[in-house]
Amino acid sequence: MVASACATDEVERAKTPTPDYITLTYTHDVEQEGEDETRMDMELWEYDPATTEAVRRFATEYTSQYPLGFYDKAHQVAYYTKQSEQGGDQIYRTDLQTNEETALTEPLTAVNYIYPLEDRVLFVACLKGMRNLRLGAIDKKTGDISYWEPEPDMEPGGSRHGGVEDASIEAFTVDEAHERIYLSVFSEGKRQHSIENQNNQDGQNNFQMPIHTVYETDYALQHTESLFSEPEWVRTVMANGDHVLALSDKRYNDPTGASTLIDYDREHRSIVKTPWTASRLQVGDANYASDGKIIYGIAIVDDKRGLYAYDIDTASFTARFVPEDGFVNNITVVKR
Repeated sequence: MVASACATDEVERAKTPTPDYITLTYTHDVEQEGEDETRMDMELWEYDPATTEAVRRFATEYTSQYPLGFYDKAHQVAYYTKQSEQGGDQIYRTDLQTNEETALTEPLTAVNYIYPLEDRVLFVACLKGMRNLRLGAIDKKTGDISYWEPEPDMEPGGSRHGGVEDASIEAFTVDEAHERIYLSVFSEGKRQHSIENQNNQDGQNNFQMPIHTVYETDYALQHTESLFSEPEWVRTVMANGDHVLALSDKRYNDPTGASTLIDYDREHRSIVKTPWTASRLQVGDANYASDGKIIYGIAIVDDKRGLYAYDIDTASFTARFVPEDGFVNNITVVKR
């Protein structure tokens, strides 16, 4: 079993309310003293919208397949991925007051999301021996891990996904104001089948995008509701008040194709779709600020990639963290 997940003092440590902030993961080359070769470090930074300042909070050597992290400002803890001795990317935490590092997982191969709450750490990852991405929760006191277990989801003409071993999570966001989790889910089996059979005899691409369904579930991962489905790649899910918003594309990673902004009103259970005409936002990371007037996300504007603030009213981007070198891997908008 993994060593005690999160120290008890973190759970008992007084939680100071924090205004909106953005935690971001940044990787870059670092010169090593006395060495000819550089190494790559993964850093966690905090961007403060109130002061427009970015501050480095944590750094470690980059060893994972995909660098991913979360700076928990309230508890002064860094969560991040790194490769374990047994192989695979695992989730670790470092208490920034004591510099003590603890492994939180051991059965994973890759991690796509990390989001700590007061009593648990949510994550989306691929487990060893499986192909789909699952939502899990680590109990901070016990270290026990539980997983979201969707039932097979049927629709006329076929299934959207076949349950636990087939349902794969494309995008994920947390709405702390209402204690909800939103997920974009598709059938891994249907996607693989479509990939394997996408080329017909005429050389035409016959790929069919699997249906993506957006679900709402609670922090206990027990009560789940289907909100809407699209035969498109629902690659980003965002929360704004009582609205759930998503960005969808007809094809994977097509910079020339226009995205669609889907606005789902939870109260009226209605959907409004509009074209997303601004610069393309990176998969998965974008979200609204608490005031609903700004979307923070990773984008490329004027050939410069980094964290940008998109003003809804003026339809304009403002650079917030755009380094000259290195790479902004991911961001999370924290609204508490």
